[in-house]
Amino acid sequence: MSKAQSEILSAASVSVATRDRPELLRDLLDSLKSCSPRPGEVIVVDDASSAQVSSIVDSYQPSFRVRCIRNSRRMGPAASRNTAVHASRGDYLLFTDDDCIVCRDWVAALVYGLEKPDGNLGGVGGQVLARDQDVYSRYLEFHRVLEARPHDAQHPERVPYLVTANCAVHRNAFMRAGGFDETIEHPGGEDAALAMRMAKVGYHFERAARALVRHRFRPGLRAL
Repeated sequence: MSKAQSEILSAASVSVATRDRPELLRDLLDSLKSCSPRPGEVIVVDDASSAQVSSIVDSYQPSFRVRCIRNSRRMGPAASRNTAVHASRGDYLLFTDDDCIVCRDWVAALVYGLEKPDGNLGGVGGQVLARDQDVYSRYLEFHRVLEARPHDAQHPERVPYLVTANCAVHRNAFMRAGGFDETIEHPGGEDAALAMRMAKVGYHFERAARALVRHRFRPGLRAL
């Protein structure tokens, strides 16, 4: 890897919001640590979990640049991700969830997806496949419920919104749009809402097909 490539990838900051899923978080951090190349930093925001998350995060130091911030009360994933972003330093903001594991080249695939001479490219989103093979996971993977579909025949690489299970945005685009809407206190919709605000100020989004994560869908009819 050249020095220029290394500098580009070191500008990748990964934000993760978590609450009461320590084993899944550990699986995610293992996969991030196995990325080649690794991100410049990982910021985990513990949304007032019942058990301490910081000890899990600390176990990866100093060989892996990851740190934990704990909310004193439950704030929700939108506010937690905003906290992570404001604590980070990178120009490229990468997002995934604590119930995902990322592929080995995930960081590079997202960052290089953003590295285009297009000032209106606000972000990119990758593939989200099922981690498990139960009937519910296979059904949800088949219907690509966590992936935005291309919608513009003239620009087949474009997608209408991003999903925080697997996406990256430019910091300046994120800040210009005002970040995540913290009035959305529960998971679901805060990522699409951010994309809509980014689109209103002139940004568009593209697929980064090589950026793959595997998501653990909750099994059972009620979860479906």
